[in-house]
Amino acid sequence: MSDQPASGRHLTGERPMEGVTPDSLLALHEAGYREVAARTRPGLVLDVGCGVGDESVTLAGEGRRLIGIDYSADTAVLAARTWGRTSPRGRWRRRTTTSAC
Repeated sequence: MSDQPASGRHLTGERPMEGVTPDSLLALHEAGYREVAARTRPGLVLDVGCGVGDESVTLAGEGRRLIGIDYSADTAVLAARTWGRTSPRGRWRRRTTTSAC
């Protein structure tokens, strides 16, 4: 399956992957999620471009519900398998950003 959305829009290509992305950039990506989680209040959290959800789950904290959305069906399916389709850690769906907003 292609990583390009059906609409033909071009994406940034920023999908950090262990073993591919330099460790320094992985650390920066993870630190960004930790910082956002520390500043996020209880309520609904929407992570658009969640990928496989490895960092997204840090956003599902006390009193927060997480919905992870990704343009790639493969990654949304993997996130659902890994973290549970609907669980206290989040819900995972494949959507284009235009249909999610």
